[in-house]
Amino acid sequence: MKLLKIRDVLERIPVSRAHIYNLIAEGKFPRQIKLGGTGAFWVESEVEAWIQGHIDAADARIGVRKR
Repeated sequence: MKLLKIRDVLERIPVSRAHIYNLIAEGKFPRQIKLGGTGAFWVESEVEAWIQGHIDAADARIGVRKR
């Protein structure tokens, strides 16, 4: 299992840090794991699954068939 820091998440999802935290508060993005003092990390597979879910939803909206 690989853990991502916020900068890693923001490299994959080009939105603001505030937007990520708003999505978390709304229950629309995976929650971070807090390790130690101030360290917060995301599970890479959860972030990748979230991204893939959005790709799949966009494909479904425009009628792209999965291979």
